[in-house]
Amino acid sequence: MSGYQWGMLPKDFSPHSTVHSFYRRYRIKGVWEKVMHELDKTSRIKYERSDNPSYGIIHKVLPPQVPQKK
Repeated sequence: MSGYQWGMLPKDFSPHSTVHSFYRRYRIKGVWEKVMHELDKTSRIKYERSDNPSYGIIHKVLPPQVPQKK
């Protein structure tokens, strides 16, 4: 990882500024969220599961606690 992934696009892509502007516009419009939802639904149907899960699990990782000095 370099911290500059947009600059690491394959050479046959458009300039990274162009790719990033398309990505940003689609993110703001909610296109990526819709795409991911459809991919998830398609995958669930492929594996014979309900396309709308009845529950979800949320896992939050908390940072380590620093002991307080007394």
